[in-house]
Amino acid sequence: LSYIHDDFIYLLPIRLPFLDLTTRFGFIINSIFIVFLSTVAYVAFLLVEDGFLYISFMAFPFVDVLILKIEEVGNNLNDIKEPHTTIRDHNRKTLSDELREKCEQNFLEIIKEVTEYQDFFSKFFETIKFPCFFVVTLNGIAIALAILSTFASSASLGLPSLLLFVFQVANSCLAGTIISHQNDRLLRAVCEFPFYEMSLEKQKIYLQFLHYCQNGIELDLPMVGLCNFELLKDVLYAGYSYYMYILNFVKF
Repeated sequence: LSYIHDDFIYLLPIRLPFLDLTTRFGFIINSIFIVFLSTVAYVAFLLVEDGFLYISFMAFPFVDVLILKIEEVGNNLNDIKEPHTTIRDHNRKTLSDELREKCEQNFLEIIKEVTEYQDFFSKFFETIKFPCFFVVTLNGIAIALAILSTFASSASLGLPSLLLFVFQVANSCLAGTIISHQNDRLLRAVCEFPFYEMSLEKQKIYLQFLHYCQNGIELDLPMVGLCNFELLKDVLYAGYSYYMYILNFVKF
Protein backbone atom coordinates (compact mmCIF):
# COMPACT_ATOMS: atom_id res chain seq x y z
CA LEU A 1 0.00 0.00 0.00
CA SER A 2 1.44 3.38 -1.04
CA TYR A 3 0.27 6.98 -0.95
CA ILE A 4 0.77 8.46 -4.42
CA HIS A 5 -0.87 11.50 -5.99
CA ASP A 6 -2.87 12.17 -2.79
CA ASP A 7 -4.44 8.74 -2.91
CA PHE A 8 -3.73 5.24 -1.55
CA ILE A 9 -2.98 2.61 -4.19
CA TYR A 10 -2.02 -1.06 -4.08
CA LEU A 11 1.47 -1.98 -5.27
CA LEU A 12 0.30 -5.59 -5.50
CA PRO A 13 -3.08 -6.22 -7.20
CA ILE A 14 -4.49 -8.43 -4.44
CA ARG A 15 -8.27 -8.13 -4.24
CA LEU A 16 -10.97 -10.05 -2.45
CA PRO A 17 -13.68 -11.37 -4.77
CA PHE A 18 -17.15 -9.79 -4.72
CA LEU A 19 -15.81 -6.67 -3.02
CA ASP A 20 -16.26 -3.17 -4.42
CA LEU A 21 -12.97 -1.32 -3.92
CA THR A 22 -14.49 1.98 -5.01
CA THR A 23 -16.29 2.22 -1.67
CA ARG A 24 -14.55 3.13 1.59
CA PHE A 25 -15.74 -0.06 3.29
CA GLY A 26 -14.49 -2.33 0.48
CA PHE A 27 -11.13 -0.55 0.37
CA ILE A 28 -10.62 -0.88 4.14
CA ILE A 29 -11.60 -4.57 4.22
CA ASN A 30 -9.30 -5.38 1.30
CA SER A 31 -6.47 -3.42 2.93
CA ILE A 32 -6.90 -5.39 6.16
CA PHE A 33 -6.77 -8.62 4.16
CA ILE A 34 -3.52 -7.57 2.45
CA VAL A 35 -1.97 -6.57 5.78
CA PHE A 36 -2.98 -9.95 7.23
CA LEU A 37 -1.40 -11.85 4.33
CA SER A 38 1.76 -9.75 4.54
CA THR A 39 2.03 -10.35 8.29
CA VAL A 40 1.62 -14.11 7.92
CA ALA A 41 4.20 -14.22 5.13
CA TYR A 42 6.65 -12.10 7.11
CA VAL A 43 6.29 -14.23 10.25
CA ALA A 44 6.75 -17.43 8.21
CA PHE A 45 9.88 -16.06 6.53
CA LEU A 46 11.20 -14.83 9.86
CA LEU A 47 10.72 -18.25 11.48
CA VAL A 48 12.61 -19.96 8.65
CA GLU A 49 15.50 -17.50 8.81
CA ASP A 50 15.69 -17.43 12.62
CA GLY A 51 15.74 -21.23 12.66
CA PHE A 52 18.55 -21.22 10.13
CA LEU A 53 20.42 -18.60 12.17
CA TYR A 54 19.96 -20.60 15.39
CA ILE A 55 21.32 -23.78 13.81
CA SER A 56 24.27 -21.81 12.43
CA PHE A 57 25.11 -20.43 15.87
CA MET A 58 25.23 -24.02 17.12
CA ALA A 59 28.39 -24.43 15.03
CA PHE A 60 30.33 -22.03 17.30
CA PRO A 61 30.70 -24.23 20.43
CA PHE A 62 31.05 -27.40 18.36
CA VAL A 63 33.89 -26.00 16.26
CA ASP A 64 35.52 -24.47 19.35
CA VAL A 65 35.64 -27.90 21.00
CA LEU A 66 37.08 -29.50 17.86
CA ILE A 67 39.77 -26.83 17.58
CA LEU A 68 40.73 -27.27 21.24
CA LYS A 69 41.03 -31.04 20.75
CA ILE A 70 43.17 -30.60 17.62
CA GLU A 71 45.46 -28.15 19.43
CA GLU A 72 45.72 -30.44 22.46
CA VAL A 73 46.70 -33.46 20.37
CA GLY A 74 49.16 -31.31 18.41
CA ASN A 75 50.79 -30.03 21.61
CA ASN A 76 51.07 -33.57 22.94
CA LEU A 77 52.81 -34.68 19.76
CA ASN A 78 55.25 -31.77 19.99
CA ASP A 79 56.00 -32.65 23.63
CA ILE A 80 57.28 -36.10 22.69
CA LYS A 81 61.02 -35.67 23.14
CA GLU A 82 62.30 -38.89 21.67
CA PRO A 83 62.45 -38.77 17.85
CA HIS A 84 60.37 -41.30 16.03
CA THR A 85 63.43 -42.62 14.17
CA THR A 86 65.56 -43.31 17.26
CA ILE A 87 67.57 -46.57 17.04
CA ARG A 88 66.22 -48.95 19.65
CA ASP A 89 65.00 -52.47 20.22
CA HIS A 90 62.04 -52.84 17.81
CA ASN A 91 60.59 -55.62 19.93
CA ARG A 92 60.03 -53.22 22.80
CA LYS A 93 57.74 -50.25 22.77
CA THR A 94 59.15 -47.12 24.35
CA LEU A 95 57.11 -44.57 26.28
CA SER A 96 57.24 -42.15 23.36
CA ASP A 97 55.78 -44.81 21.06
CA GLU A 98 52.86 -45.32 23.42
CA LEU A 99 52.25 -41.59 23.68
CA ARG A 100 52.44 -41.22 19.91
CA GLU A 101 49.97 -44.06 19.35
CA LYS A 102 47.59 -42.50 21.86
CA CYS A 103 47.81 -39.13 20.10
CA GLU A 104 47.21 -40.79 16.75
CA GLN A 105 44.17 -42.57 18.12
CA ASN A 106 42.82 -39.29 19.49
CA PHE A 107 43.41 -37.69 16.10
CA LEU A 108 41.39 -40.42 14.39
CA GLU A 109 38.54 -39.73 16.81
CA ILE A 110 38.74 -36.03 15.93
CA ILE A 111 38.47 -36.92 12.23
CA LYS A 112 35.33 -38.90 13.00
CA GLU A 113 33.80 -35.97 14.91
CA VAL A 114 34.64 -33.47 12.16
CA THR A 115 33.10 -35.80 9.58
CA GLU A 116 29.91 -36.03 11.62
CA TYR A 117 29.84 -32.23 11.95
CA GLN A 118 30.28 -31.75 8.20
CA ASP A 119 27.68 -34.40 7.36
CA PHE A 120 25.11 -32.86 9.71
CA PHE A 121 25.37 -29.39 8.21
CA SER A 122 25.56 -30.74 4.67
CA LYS A 123 22.24 -32.55 5.14
CA PHE A 124 20.79 -29.52 6.90
CA PHE A 125 21.80 -27.19 4.07
CA GLU A 126 20.44 -29.60 1.50
CA THR A 127 17.10 -29.53 3.31
CA ILE A 128 16.77 -25.75 3.63
CA LYS A 129 18.41 -24.83 0.30
CA PHE A 130 15.19 -24.35 -1.64
CA PRO A 131 13.21 -22.69 1.22
CA CYS A 132 16.05 -20.18 1.64
CA PHE A 133 16.09 -19.61 -2.11
CA PHE A 134 12.39 -18.71 -2.13
CA VAL A 135 12.78 -16.53 0.97
CA VAL A 136 15.68 -14.58 -0.51
CA THR A 137 14.01 -14.27 -3.94
CA LEU A 138 10.66 -13.09 -2.57
CA ASN A 139 12.39 -10.68 -0.22
CA GLY A 140 14.35 -9.30 -3.18
CA ILE A 141 11.07 -8.62 -5.02
CA ALA A 142 9.59 -7.13 -1.85
CA ILE A 143 12.63 -4.86 -1.47
CA ALA A 144 12.06 -3.56 -5.01
CA LEU A 145 8.39 -2.82 -4.26
CA ALA A 146 9.31 -1.20 -0.93
CA ILE A 147 11.87 1.01 -2.69
CA LEU A 148 9.19 1.94 -5.21
CA SER A 149 6.74 2.78 -2.42
CA THR A 150 9.40 4.77 -0.53
CA PHE A 151 10.59 6.93 -3.42
CA ALA A 152 7.26 7.33 -5.18
CA SER A 153 5.16 8.00 -2.08
CA SER A 154 4.91 11.39 -0.49
CA ALA A 155 4.29 9.74 2.88
CA SER A 156 7.26 7.28 2.73
CA LEU A 157 5.04 4.42 3.82
CA GLY A 158 7.36 1.84 2.29
CA LEU A 159 10.40 2.68 4.44
CA PRO A 160 9.48 0.42 7.42
CA SER A 161 8.75 -2.46 5.04
CA LEU A 162 12.04 -1.86 3.23
CA LEU A 163 13.97 -2.09 6.50
CA LEU A 164 12.12 -5.27 7.51
CA PHE A 165 12.82 -7.01 4.19
CA VAL A 166 16.49 -6.01 4.28
CA PHE A 167 16.68 -7.34 7.84
CA GLN A 168 15.25 -10.69 6.69
CA VAL A 169 17.80 -11.09 3.91
CA ALA A 170 20.59 -10.00 6.27
CA ASN A 171 19.58 -12.77 8.69
CA SER A 172 20.10 -15.46 6.05
CA CYS A 173 23.36 -13.88 4.90
CA LEU A 174 24.63 -13.69 8.48
CA ALA A 175 23.94 -17.40 9.03
CA GLY A 176 25.81 -18.36 5.86
CA THR A 177 28.73 -16.09 6.81
CA ILE A 178 28.94 -17.70 10.27
CA ILE A 179 29.29 -21.18 8.74
CA SER A 180 31.96 -19.95 6.30
CA HIS A 181 33.90 -18.36 9.17
CA GLN A 182 33.76 -21.56 11.21
CA ASN A 183 34.99 -23.54 8.21
CA ASP A 184 37.99 -21.23 7.91
CA ARG A 185 38.81 -21.55 11.61
CA LEU A 186 38.61 -25.33 11.48
CA LEU A 187 40.75 -25.51 8.34
CA ARG A 188 43.37 -23.24 9.90
CA ALA A 189 43.61 -25.49 12.96
CA VAL A 190 43.99 -28.60 10.77
CA CYS A 191 46.70 -26.92 8.66
CA GLU A 192 48.68 -26.03 11.79
CA PHE A 193 48.52 -29.59 13.14
CA PRO A 194 52.01 -31.21 13.44
CA PHE A 195 51.18 -34.21 11.26
CA TYR A 196 54.89 -34.87 10.61
CA GLU A 197 55.19 -36.22 14.17
CA MET A 198 52.86 -39.11 13.37
CA SER A 199 53.60 -42.37 11.60
CA LEU A 200 53.66 -42.51 7.81
CA GLU A 201 50.31 -44.30 7.68
CA LYS A 202 48.64 -41.64 9.81
CA GLN A 203 50.25 -38.90 7.74
CA LYS A 204 48.50 -40.25 4.67
CA ILE A 205 45.20 -40.21 6.57
CA TYR A 206 45.92 -36.62 7.62
CA LEU A 207 46.46 -35.53 4.01
CA GLN A 208 43.14 -37.05 3.00
CA PHE A 209 41.50 -35.31 5.95
CA LEU A 210 43.09 -31.99 4.99
CA HIS A 211 41.70 -32.31 1.48
CA TYR A 212 38.28 -33.08 2.96
CA CYS A 213 38.38 -29.95 5.16
CA GLN A 214 39.34 -27.74 2.24
CA ASN A 215 35.95 -28.49 0.68
CA GLY A 216 34.05 -26.84 3.52
CA ILE A 217 30.28 -26.82 3.83
CA GLU A 218 28.56 -23.81 2.26
CA LEU A 219 24.95 -22.83 1.73
CA ASP A 220 24.83 -22.59 -2.06
CA LEU A 221 21.42 -21.32 -3.17
CA PRO A 222 20.31 -22.50 -6.63
CA MET A 223 20.55 -19.83 -9.35
CA VAL A 224 21.68 -17.30 -6.72
CA GLY A 225 25.08 -18.27 -5.29
CA LEU A 226 26.66 -18.59 -1.88
CA CYS A 227 24.62 -17.25 1.01
CA ASN A 228 26.83 -14.58 2.62
CA PHE A 229 27.01 -10.80 2.91
CA GLU A 230 28.04 -10.56 -0.73
CA LEU A 231 24.58 -11.93 -1.52
CA LEU A 232 22.98 -9.13 0.52
CA LYS A 233 24.74 -6.56 -1.66
CA ASP A 234 23.59 -8.37 -4.80
CA VAL A 235 19.98 -8.55 -3.56
CA LEU A 236 19.92 -4.83 -2.79
CA TYR A 237 21.42 -4.03 -6.17
CA ALA A 238 18.89 -6.30 -7.93
CA GLY A 239 16.01 -4.74 -5.98
CA TYR A 240 17.05 -1.22 -6.94
CA SER A 241 17.56 -2.29 -10.58
CA TYR A 242 14.05 -3.78 -10.61
CA TYR A 243 12.71 -0.52 -9.16
CA MET A 244 14.36 1.47 -11.97
CA TYR A 245 12.94 -1.02 -14.47
CA ILE A 246 9.43 -0.44 -13.12
CA LEU A 247 9.87 3.33 -13.37
CA ASN A 248 10.49 2.99 -17.11
CA PHE A 249 6.92 1.70 -17.53
CA VAL A 250 5.03 3.43 -14.74
CA LYS A 251 4.89 7.19 -14.30
CA PHE A 252 3.95 8.63 -10.95
